[in-house]
Amino acid sequence: SLDAHVKAEDRKSQAAAWHHLGKVAQVQSDLVQASSRYQEALTLFTEEEDHHAKAATSHQLGVVAMEQEEYHESRKWFLTALEAFKGIEDADSIQLTLSNIARLVGHSGDHDVLAEAGTMLGVSEQDLVRWLQSQ
Repeated sequence: SLDAHVKAEDRKSQAAAWHHLGKVAQVQSDLVQASSRYQEALTLFTEEEDHHAKAATSHQLGVVAMEQEEYHESRKWFLTALEAFKGIEDADSIQLTLSNIARLVGHSGDHDVLAEAGTMLGVSEQDLVRWLQSQ
């Protein structure tokens, strides 16, 4: 029905608005607010089964967690995003996520995340490191 369609569009708009508000808070270095707004967006994108937006929001949550020095949380979000981007075959977003995983390793010293990312993508950790160094 038209009613259901309008409700769905409203939810997509709401989710996009929450994502945007998360970015605004992030730019203003209000990381707690950014995380909260991205979580709101993620909930709505998940309900709407918008896989790309869900992956992009997971990625942003990883960035915010890294900026908060919550490295374990950041790792979880980046790997969630990487798996989702792989599932929808979004090469550019995979590349961006891998770059941020490399930044995470630099901050946290957690090299295991590279092995996990490599396994997820079907490449060895060594090949992944070589690729990252070539970027």
